[in-house]
Amino acid sequence: MCISDRGTACPWDWGAKAGNMWRTTHDILPNWQSIMALYNYTINKCKTSKPGGWNDPDMLEVGNGKLTEAENKAHFSLWCMMAAPLMLGNDIRKFVDGNNNCVDGNSTLKIVTNRQLIAIDQDPLGKAAHRIQRSLSTDVLVRPLANGDAALCILNKGAKSKNISFDINTLRDNEYLDLSGAKGFEIHDLWTDERTVSDTASAVIQKHGVAVYRIKPLH
Repeated sequence: MCISDRGTACPWDWGAKAGNMWRTTHDILPNWQSIMALYNYTINKCKTSKPGGWNDPDMLEVGNGKLTEAENKAHFSLWCMMAAPLMLGNDIRKFVDGNNNCVDGNSTLKIVTNRQLIAIDQDPLGKAAHRIQRSLSTDVLVRPLANGDAALCILNKGAKSKNISFDINTLRDNEYLDLSGAKGFEIHDLWTDERTVSDTASAVIQKHGVAVYRIKPLH
């Protein structure tokens, strides 16, 4: 059951006794400013989300309005990192042609069916991401996963593309994760599907875009 008071009565404090998820915010709109406002509010409630009771920053607007592909990917990625319910708010009729066959080139369909990101969202450990770095242009989120891996999301909030490198070794001392004993790391980019063994995650992240990685500790 969903508690839908738009966060006015702080349902994250009591909602698990009455339902399975609760709205944390007012209604979402299909624009970047709205997505960022709901994300910024909900990410601060990460400790209240757990199996059986989830923070819900409202439905997905992927494919709606004038959102760019980078913004659509970022929106979907952030909701997955926050362990939010993934409720589609777009016109799903556009996913199929006149013969009810999937439209393979539909960019919205490709985004919302990214199985690697959905696996992060639905990870059975059920711990939502923490924001460990925040600046005017960049956020870094981490999330522990049930098998000992970690999810890492780097968000470019700025108005220009950025070359970003992140040292995975800085996560060894993060008490929320389980990476302290790793001898190295396999880094799996969940949007490009590229895998590398490295201590550094590097990417060119578009304006309002993300890079999301599954970090596997090597022992």
